[in-house]
Amino acid sequence: MKIIDFLVIIFVLLGIIGYLLSIILVLLDRKNTAKKIAVISSALVLPLITTIVGYVISITKLLKKDKTGALKVLIFSTATLLYAVVFFLVSGNFKSYSIRSNAMLPTLSKGDVIIIYKIDPDEVDRGDIVIFKYPEKPSIVFVKRVIGVPGDTVEVKNDVISINGKPLHREKVGMFALNRARHPVYKECIIRELYDNKELCYRTLEIFENEGKDYGPVKVPSGYLFVLGDNRDNSRDSRFWGFVPAENILGNAFFVYRFDLSKIKPLN
Repeated sequence: MKIIDFLVIIFVLLGIIGYLLSIILVLLDRKNTAKKIAVISSALVLPLITTIVGYVISITKLLKKDKTGALKVLIFSTATLLYAVVFFLVSGNFKSYSIRSNAMLPTLSKGDVIIIYKIDPDEVDRGDIVIFKYPEKPSIVFVKRVIGVPGDTVEVKNDVISINGKPLHREKVGMFALNRARHPVYKECIIRELYDNKELCYRTLEIFENEGKDYGPVKVPSGYLFVLGDNRDNSRDSRFWGFVPAENILGNAFFVYRFDLSKIKPLN
């Protein structure tokens, strides 16, 4: 057996090991969503690498007129690819959605495709970007950022958000071009309880500074979430129609795909 063929087999075995580890860790760890995503994704990445390497080897063998060897590697690589695709589809944990508005600018823009990971309501934390059924019309799906979790007292005043009486850290970091105009972008940071109270920072867009809709202070009831769009002056969110029932949450967005390949990136 040639060394290249041996490497292909090693990659496949690693993919299978990653798949088994993902199942074990998901069963053992029901709270750490980030770890779940990482291990399940690893079960997909390794087979995909194997597929790419296999196709390259297949082409190389074909150029060397080794048609039989090329066919064997091609079949083997395609089977590996099918494994990754089937795992992705039947796992039931992943789903994709297309963004249909600019309410989440500058984080997400209209036309983006996001991959969500299905989570339990008690796994949602402040700062998460979630997909949910719109409370006033469940047939419509919205995407927003979680700002308040059950028990939080939330207030929005002059574009500044306070949680439990403490204003979120906020600073101007640049400008964003939209509709032939430039608008200020702010970095906002929020504390995440399920992540050892670590701070998560993200960017928000202000079309009209200090003129956003004020709200609260109001305490988030049990079983509900308070959500906002990152495009604060162009988002209909909890400030307008109230809290999101946790049972309406469909998943946590963790990956965004834009048709410009340079803009494929993880979220948060």
